[in-house]
Amino acid sequence: EGETREEGAPMLPVPETRPWYRSLPWATRGDVDAFFAVFSNNLANMLVGTSILSGLGQEIIYGRIIPGIAVSMVVGNAWYQVQAMVKAGRTGRTDLCAQPFGISTPGLFAFCNTVILPVLVKTNNPELAWKVGVLGNFVQ
Repeated sequence: EGETREEGAPMLPVPETRPWYRSLPWATRGDVDAFFAVFSNNLANMLVGTSILSGLGQEIIYGRIIPGIAVSMVVGNAWYQVQAMVKAGRTGRTDLCAQPFGISTPGLFAFCNTVILPVLVKTNNPELAWKVGVLGNFVQ
């Protein structure tokens, strides 16, 4: 207590470092509630988005869009979890959590109505509209 740096600023104690994969508890109070809140929000957004894009056809919606959403949710949430665990391991903090990853509601409406649907209406080509949507996701 009271150790100082040369500049006079107090030194913070060096946190105990642990391997990143053991840096946070796996389940804490509120985790179940948070899971269902994020899950239900993303499910509702996915249902709304697929109904907006129903003109693309079932093969594109159920064969490409929904599987793509599923993969991105798993990968995105796992990535954010690893980031939180790495930071907790480096800092010694255990009060961190992963930021929830999901579908942005305003972004969903904007993207569907200003990128995908105009291409579908103008060309009447669901395959092209889907490809423009995929390209737009990489560009944004």
